[in-house]
Formats: sequence, structure tokens, C-alpha cells
Amino acid sequence: MYLVSRGFYALHDTKTPLIIGAVTTFLMVIMGAVSIFIYHLGVESIAIAYSVASILNFLALFIFLDRKVGGFTRFPLVVTVAKIFLASAFTAFALYIPIKLLDQLVFDTTKTINLIFLTGISSSAGLLLYLFLTWLFDVKEATMFILLFKKIGDWRQILTKSEETIDGTMVNP
Repeated sequence: MYLVSRGFYALHDTKTPLIIGAVTTFLMVIMGAVSIFIYHLGVESIAIAYSVASILNFLALFIFLDRKVGGFTRFPLVVTVAKIFLASAFTAFALYIPIKLLDQLVFDTTKTINLIFLTGISSSAGLLLYLFLTWLFDVKEATMFILLFKKIGDWRQILTKSEETIDGTMVNP
């Protein structure tokens, strides 16, 4: 949603994302109110209303941007989204069972430190599995994150090349 909004901003069109965002926010409030006050559903229905409104916001922004620029090539976009969805689904499935087993058999998650360990282990395993699957499925967009991690890994080298000091003065003016 944010990426598509920025596409409009790059085209110097700020009104379209504002109007679509206002309409979908209004729909979210209506859906949340109806689910709480009329259907007497729980507070989770507000999260569902937010999710539905966000999806509608993205779809509307995407359709309007597609029309504004004269059309996107859809097949590569759909293939990439399908690959990312598959990697996400496999990662979710592969993490669910080990988390449940570690929760019941290894860690006593009534204690905070054990919950932190379980969260750290599962998050690390999930990230590594997702990165492996995106590499296996040859998702080109994942290489941007790898390049970002490489840049972050070189932060000491980048800072040592800088001639600026902390107080803002130049070392070798």
C-alpha cells in the first residue's frame, strides 16, 4: 500500500491516495462499528475490518495507478507475488509445529525468559527458512534485502571512510 502510494507521489498526484485512503478508512470504521454494535462480535472483528480495509485500499490504489501509467505487465507481478506467498505459507506451516512442540515439551512459557528464548529461536528459524525459500524460488526482490544486509554489515567500514566527526566538524577540511 505504501509503495503504491509513493508511486502516485512520484507522479505528483497526492489527491488520489488521500481520497482512496479516506474512503477505505471510513469503510473500516463502518465495518468495525457494524461488527461490534450490530453483530456483537469480539474485538478481533476490528482487526479483521482493518485488514479488509487495507486490502481494499491497496487494490484501489493499484487499479488507479495501473490506469494512470497506462498499464503494468501483470504476469511477472503475479508470478512474483505467488512465489512470495508460497514461501510465506511454507514458512508459516514449517514453524507452527516446532513452536507448539517447543512450547509444550522444552520451554515453560509461563516464564518470561523462556518465552523470549522461544520467540528468538522461532523468529531466527523463520527468517532463515523464508530467506532460503525466496532464494530457492528465485524471488528477485529478495536480493534487495540481501544487499541491504550487506550494507548494514559494512557499517564500520562506511563510517571509517567518512571524514565527518560526531560534532559536525571535518577532520581534513
